[in-house]
Amino acid sequence: MRSFLLRVPGKAMLFGEYGALMCGTVAAVACGSVFFEIEVTLDTSILPGVCIVESSFLDSGSLLLDFNQIDFQFSEMSTQHSFFKAIVLPWKKEIVDLKSGIRIQVLKSFSPSLGLGSSSAILAAVHFAFSKLILGNTNCVDFKELSESKTFAIENSFWNKAMQSLHLMQGKGSGYDVAVQLASMQIVDSANGNVAQITPHSHDLLFKYRLNYWLNSADKNQFISPFLSLIPVSTIRKTNLLKSTPMGFLLGSGIYSSTTQALKTHKSANFMIANSQLAADFFEGKRPLCELMAESRQLSLAEGLWGNIDSSYHQLALQLEENRIHFKSMGSGYGDCFWIAENPERLQGLNHVITGKPLIESVVHVFNII
Repeated sequence: MRSFLLRVPGKAMLFGEYGALMCGTVAAVACGSVFFEIEVTLDTSILPGVCIVESSFLDSGSLLLDFNQIDFQFSEMSTQHSFFKAIVLPWKKEIVDLKSGIRIQVLKSFSPSLGLGSSSAILAAVHFAFSKLILGNTNCVDFKELSESKTFAIENSFWNKAMQSLHLMQGKGSGYDVAVQLASMQIVDSANGNVAQITPHSHDLLFKYRLNYWLNSADKNQFISPFLSLIPVSTIRKTNLLKSTPMGFLLGSGIYSSTTQALKTHKSANFMIANSQLAADFFEGKRPLCELMAESRQLSLAEGLWGNIDSSYHQLALQLEENRIHFKSMGSGYGDCFWIAENPERLQGLNHVITGKPLIESVVHVFNII
C-alpha cells in the first residue's frame, strides 16, 4: 500500500478577504500552531472504485463512497456526506480506474468555528495526495526562487480539479485558502516523524495572493491557477510603519460562520475593491496597521455585515473596542477569529465577556514573526 501523510496548517486572511472574489490583492498567512493531519492511502483491502473516509467530523465515524454505482444526487446525501463527496468527485474517473480502493483518514484537526480553513485543509491534502498517488504528478505544485522574488505556482489541471471541488462545496470562491494551505503544507514521514516543507519557512511568510482566472464560454469550470508571492514579514517591517506594531495573534470567538452563507450575501463592487486596497496598503506599509484595521471594520459596517452578526460576537467586539485593543474581524465578519495587533499580555486581567473565563485562554495562534 502506498500512502501520504500530510500536515496542513490553518490559514488566516489578514486583508482583502472579499476583494479576492474580484481578482484583487490578498494578504494571508499560515498558522502552524493549529493544523490537520490527513493520511491518504491506496488500500488493496478496499474494492477498486471505492473510497472510505474516516473522520471525527462524521457522526458515524466513517463514510463509504462507491463510485462504481450509478451516480447519486447531492440532495440525497447528508451535509457531512456531500462535503466529502464534493472533495473526491472530480477524481471519479481516476478512482474507478484504479486497481485498489482509497482510504482517507483525518487523524488530527481543529474546530471549524475558528474559521482557519478546516474545509480547505482537507481539500488541499486530498487533492495533493491524489495527484501524487494516482497520477504520479511531481509538478502539481512548484516553489521557485527568482533573485529577490519567491513564488509558489500551482499546475493548471490540478488547480481545476481543486476548484471544481471548492465550487461543489460552497457554490463559488476564489480558492485563496486552498492555495495558501498547499503552499504551507508539510509531508510527514509516518515511519520516523520527519517533516518535509513544500516551501521553505512558509510559517514565517506572508502570502501575497492574486487570483487570475478566466471562465471559458464553453466550459464554466476552467480556471487559470494563481501564483503566490512569498514575502518574509521581517522584510516588510524593516522599512515601513509596521515595524513598531506587533503582528499579534488570533483570538477565537467560538462562533462558527458559514462561508457558503457568506458568499450568498451580495457584496458591492466598491466594497470588494476597497478590501483589496487595504491588502495593497498593508504590503506597501504606508499606513499604520491599527488604521488599516479600523478602516476594515468601518467598511464592513457600511456594507451591513455587522448588522447581521451574532449578538455574542458583537459583545466580544465591543469589549475589545472598550479596552482600546486594535483588532480586525476575520472572514465573513460575524464569527471565526479576531486578529489582534497587540502582544498577548495585553489581555491579562480581562475576562471573556461571554464565557467569563480569562480572555487570554481564547488565544488560538501567536504570530512568531519579528
